[in-house]
Amino acid sequence: MKYVYFLTISILALLIGTPNVEADELGPNLGLIGSYDTDSYANGVSISGNYAYVADGYFGLVIVNIEDPTNPTFVRKYDTDAYARGITISGNYAYVAGYYDGLVIINIEDPSNPTLAGSYDTDDYAYDVTISGNYAYVADYDNGLVIINIEDPANPILAGSYDTDGYAYEVAVSGNYAYVADGDNGLVIINIEDPANPTLTGSSDTDGFAYDVTISGNYAYVADGDVLLVLTETSILGTIIIISSSAICFGYLYWRYSFVTTKVKIHEAKRNLKTQIARLKEKGIRTDEFEEIIKKLEN
Repeated sequence: MKYVYFLTISILALLIGTPNVEADELGPNLGLIGSYDTDSYANGVSISGNYAYVADGYFGLVIVNIEDPTNPTFVRKYDTDAYARGITISGNYAYVAGYYDGLVIINIEDPSNPTLAGSYDTDDYAYDVTISGNYAYVADYDNGLVIINIEDPANPILAGSYDTDGYAYEVAVSGNYAYVADGDNGLVIINIEDPANPTLTGSSDTDGFAYDVTISGNYAYVADGDVLLVLTETSILGTIIIISSSAICFGYLYWRYSFVTTKVKIHEAKRNLKTQIARLKEKGIRTDEFEEIIKKLEN
């Protein structure tokens, strides 16, 4: 069996590759298998072995046992003292993009007893993190790409940085290059062969707002607001190829808080966000940031 994990207010497991499941708008071969409702907003998830590690907003790191995907169970929570936005696992460590508090490193050798290993406070809002070798690459919003040496997880140190022209939301690394989803600046490609001296390689000013990026082979797949873009080496130099405009998952901030759907309309996004705000208030979580977003949607 193959499973895909995606996020709304909770962590969901979907079965893929089964021909006869009902999946509504999610696609003909997707079916809900199981779910676990976390206490806050599940902003990111990373899988290692039988565990899902969830970046759960104000509640930090949540560890869920997924040995039985039909019945995911709570294992442990670790309060990061930071708003957990992104997460990646490497070895015995969970690397959390902690928004206001930068990079938080948690020892997960024993998933039932996670402990703080170290941290590095970046200059802006850490939205996402990915690991390659001894380095953590952090998408640090207005501060661009921040590269942190994590050879000693207890003492992470700054290696280098590159200030992009937009807002760095997500980062993916492939070979000697870091690919940054840079908001209204599109996709930015940075040479990281020398982590202490990252340099600009190229960029593609997408038509929308680049929230997320992943790399497969010679292609970069960019979530660009209301379209999915597939960029090749040629298109990075010029024309952007639009492959699909359906099944869009809106990215961070209020977009991710809308449910997976197709072509979400403004009033639908606003309705979903109001529902989520009500749930947050019930749990005593502050919602001022999201209420401001509602006002923007109404303008």
